[in-house]
Amino acid sequence: MRGDAASGVQRHAWGRFLGAKLIAPSIGVFAQCVGELQGFAAGRSGLVELDANPPTPEQQAQFLRVIRSLTNGDQDTLVFWAVQIELDLDAFDWSE
Repeated sequence: MRGDAASGVQRHAWGRFLGAKLIAPSIGVFAQCVGELQGFAAGRSGLVELDANPPTPEQQAQFLRVIRSLTNGDQDTLVFWAVQIELDLDAFDWSE
């Protein structure tokens, strides 16, 4: 793998990517985040189950609060986890 240190762009046999971003501060916290995601997704493993059991705004807020706490409030990290639950973080109402 070759890279351009100045731009942060990595090159490899399959093309380019623009640098990795952390989605958790440690592997242990990543495991906790995945566990939270598994709990959030329980009963929603497919489209039929999701249609029958959509997450409430309160459930979304609780999930994001836990993730924010686990990841020390890092906004980029929070965006990643919000995408996993198909939530537009910019439009999310934190007051719920």
